[in-house]
Amino acid sequence: MIALFWVLCALVSFVIAAVAVGSVTGVQAQRPMRAVYVVEDAVDYVADHLPPDVAAQISYDDVRAVIEAHIAYMSRRGLASPRTFDTVADDLVVVDEDEPLAWVLGEVEDRDLSDEQVVIVLRAEGEFQRSIGAVGSALGDDPVGDE
Repeated sequence: MIALFWVLCALVSFVIAAVAVGSVTGVQAQRPMRAVYVVEDAVDYVADHLPPDVAAQISYDDVRAVIEAHIAYMSRRGLASPRTFDTVADDLVVVDEDEPLAWVLGEVEDRDLSDEQVVIVLRAEGEFQRSIGAVGSALGDDPVGDE
């Protein structure tokens, strides 16, 4: 009788564990893959992918300043978080194409960078974001799906 009790306890414990693992796995499967954005990796990637004439004119510190300004902008808009995916806005955030550029240009105006150099750095950073899966392809003209 005691052996039956222990077998029943083991079976119940297994079922509880299986349900717990299954529910957590199901929740994790519904979430998008998390892209980890490491600033130093972004700086290295961008510096390696700059055109030679631009790379000869700007420093790693300039690249880092542009990237950090862009991250600050995205964080301010709820598009990025230094913590976890859960702290990023779930709602669709529509941003004018020129708004991030204007923000970054304002943040790095004390550096000796031309607008063209900043644009080139931001384009290379966009390539880095796509390469790590942080962003997907651009949306069409109708981002919310209404026709």
